Amino acid sequence: MLKILFLLGLSLYIRPCIFENPGLEDIFKDKAINKTAPIFKSIKSQLNKPYNEFTQLMTHNSTSLRKNKILGILHNLVADQHHSLKEQLETGVRAFKLPIHLYNDQAWISHTLDKDSISRFFSKWAILKKFEDKMLAWHHKIDRSHQSLTAILSDLKDWLEKNPKEIITLNLDTFTHGDKVAQSFQESGIDKHIFVKSCEKWPTLQEILEENKRLIVFMDTKISEQLKEKYQWARGIHYLWDHAVENKFRFKKKSDLYKDDCTPNRGRFENDIFLMNHFTTGLVSGRSKDAKTLNKSEQIIEHMLRCQEKFNKKPTWIMVDFYDFRVYQNQQEHQK
Repeated sequence: MLKILFLLGLSLYIRPCIFENPGLEDIFKDKAINKTAPIFKSIKSQLNKPYNEFTQLMTHNSTSLRKNKILGILHNLVADQHHSLKEQLETGVRAFKLPIHLYNDQAWISHTLDKDSISRFFSKWAILKKFEDKMLAWHHKIDRSHQSLTAILSDLKDWLEKNPKEIITLNLDTFTHGDKVAQSFQESGIDKHIFVKSCEKWPTLQEILEENKRLIVFMDTKISEQLKEKYQWARGIHYLWDHAVENKFRFKKKSDLYKDDCTPNRGRFENDIFLMNHFTTGLVSGRSKDAKTLNKSEQIIEHMLRCQEKFNKKPTWIMVDFYDFRVYQNQQEHQK
């Protein structure tokens, strides 16, 4: 008996996965959905599906990291993830939400306040006004994981070229002029991989792969017509709310999300893509303790079913914080 208990304890101790229980292969439990279908599937099994009908995990503020779990929020006040973009790619994530700010006339990825919000804050108290310029000079550094957009796009370009059967989606949350953001795509060389939607309906995943334009980009700021006329690829930086609709996202605690009635927030109800926001936010960052519960497959499914009834479509993107809590997908398993 002692030997059995020892072996059982040893097997639990030497678990090879550094994350918690993956949960992604759990099945849907409602008769309205295929009972044998996992929430997130390998692209290989879904090639005949239109892009908008392929449900993907999307990480929220993907590069805002809290690498030191012991220090927690003290390590990065505005973090929403634990693992780098490279690690996320290695574990199967293919859709990323990136907040973009302008610093020294260059686009940076940083989960921070925009300049207008900072100015409004400091204008309320005259005693703080003298600190406004200093704050504006380094506001992008509030996020300790801040990175140049061009550098991140260069890394994604290299990854796409090494993985010719994969598709990446970017959802850019911009706090600057769209053309400045577009400049980074050209500087990185990833512009040649941008997919341009030219038909009313979304193509299948197979058609996207055959066209070999495997970077799908959305942005909440519109690109200028001048830039679109100058560069064909710029037409592929799609204005997000022409294509997507979302539920609300300002959930302060789990009970708020449980009560989400899936009322449409931004975007037109009839848009093809449904973005399901599935995370809670504290004062300035995601709540990792909530993510441990909310990211369980049964919690995601319950939220999906509520919103599917409201929107009459399944989500294309399910956006979460701290995806490594439960929501984990091993890319190596997909390639078997």
